Amino acid sequence: MLKLRRYFFGISVSSFWLASGAFFTLLTSQAWSEPVTPPTPSPQITPSPANGGTEGFTVFSVGVNIDQRNVLPSILIWGKENGKEAVNFENWHIPYGAVIDALHLNTKVLPDGRLELRSSIIVATIDPKQLYKDPKLGLVFSVKEIETLFGLKVTFDINEYAIVFNLPSSAGQNETNNLTEKPLQLEGLPRIAAPTFTLSAIQENITATASSSSQIAAQGDLTAYGTAYGGSFYFRINQPTLEDYNTWNLAEGQFLRQTDQADYIVGSQQIFWPNQSNNTSGDYWGFTTIQRQGFTSPIQLGAGGTSTIARLQASEIGQTITGQAAPGTLVRLMQGYSNRVLAEVLVDSSGIYRFENVPVLNMGGGNYRVFLYPRGQLTAQPEIRDATFSIVSGQLPVGASALVVSAGFNRQLPQTPSLFGTLSTANFYQMKPRLKG
Repeated sequence: MLKLRRYFFGISVSSFWLASGAFFTLLTSQAWSEPVTPPTPSPQITPSPANGGTEGFTVFSVGVNIDQRNVLPSILIWGKENGKEAVNFENWHIPYGAVIDALHLNTKVLPDGRLELRSSIIVATIDPKQLYKDPKLGLVFSVKEIETLFGLKVTFDINEYAIVFNLPSSAGQNETNNLTEKPLQLEGLPRIAAPTFTLSAIQENITATASSSSQIAAQGDLTAYGTAYGGSFYFRINQPTLEDYNTWNLAEGQFLRQTDQADYIVGSQQIFWPNQSNNTSGDYWGFTTIQRQGFTSPIQLGAGGTSTIARLQASEIGQTITGQAAPGTLVRLMQGYSNRVLAEVLVDSSGIYRFENVPVLNMGGGNYRVFLYPRGQLTAQPEIRDATFSIVSGQLPVGASALVVSAGFNRQLPQTPSLFGTLSTANFYQMKPRLKG
């Protein structure tokens, strides 16, 4: 029986190392392309020495610790200890389920049949067909497989009589977020309706001049601001002779309503078509609307503001970040120089990673970094690549469009002052479409 038993274990160990060798060759197959520098290949597990490196291995019970904390009181393993230390420890067999439970790994079946193992510090893929099946323990990892695949230091504490997984102190320090902002939950909050009409401010500026040969002459400038019907209004009355109401005239008057999708401007405003503004005298009064689809503007116009060009700028542009890395590399997209993780992807056999629709602010461009962790080990030192962008003035997101329509009159102020002046029909109708940035 003793000879048969040794013969049985000899066959098992041999097939185990063959399976393990194929397993790690599969994980480290590379598709190199610039600018990726090929990392050092994963260390291959060598068969037990011919003099019987696993001779005397038996199945016995030990505990499992994570650092100093016991997580599994008792599991069955295949190995050997001599009362002082572990013997040939790297070849010990630890059950697959015990490793998953101890490290709190979440498993996911990928479309190609491989398994993705993920925790806060580990992201790895394995082929379950390449795992060795111990006749007594079922699917198992060797200690060396655990250290190679997960990047952990594994030891055996003879005093605690437990296998110890030593986690690095830097594990799990990154803050994970998502590129897409979560919507605000406003359900249950009280709603306060804004008043239909408010008068925010009235301002009167008076300038008085006098000399020894003339009486005091006073002139003024009256302005008012407020809100009405979801928009804002502004007017300014010029008072060349403060005492004579007949000399007063409405210098500016405007109603402005701004939304994410459209703007409406009624009253005095700037002419947005520069090729005609230089040939036009007087000030322009009319109606202008800006219709936007697929983007919002980062600039809000203030009282009396009529810069339609500013409202045609997109607040952010969706960009694509792509690159090449070795299969099995975990790629994380980080914002600026913070630890905020926006997105992550595990590189497949194509050797290409891709992050789509990354928001880049129009004001000042964008700043992102890409962290590449070899073999999905978040405990390893990552390769860091910068991803910077520049936004062209007037650039819109793909598929976005804008349309500007304006109709109105040029007002001429006659020599004899009047409140509104005289309206002419110049620039009666203007349209300026702007399609796809």
